[in-house]
Amino acid sequence: MRSVLAGVLAMGLAACHSHDVFRIDGTWRGGYTGEHSAYYVMTLQQQGDQVSGVLCRISSLHRIFFDLPVHGRYPRVEADLAYGRFEGGIVSDDQIHGLFRLSGGFQQEWWFQRVPASEYEQCRNASP
Repeated sequence: MRSVLAGVLAMGLAACHSHDVFRIDGTWRGGYTGEHSAYYVMTLQQQGDQVSGVLCRISSLHRIFFDLPVHGRYPRVEADLAYGRFEGGIVSDDQIHGLFRLSGGFQQEWWFQRVPASEYEQCRNASP
């Protein structure tokens, strides 16, 4: 009986320590809910538990910035913008969720969806 209980306990502990592992490599488009004329596109790569990439922003069809560094430790990513900071993480195979915070305490929820890699190049090549 003890060996069965120990086996069940070991399986339960293993299940607690394992979690869904989602691919973070790829291209993501998003921003805050309700914004339709401005958005962000980021391309991410993962090496071990280190995540790196770049971020691009479009507003009213004009590129605001591109190739802003993104970094993190899987499953988290973060980016420092001139006017605030985004911190988030992958929550499913096709979604990254996090908070954008301004230094004064204001914060917004941001969501990113997986998109084709060409979306980053479209952002990068948009007119300034």
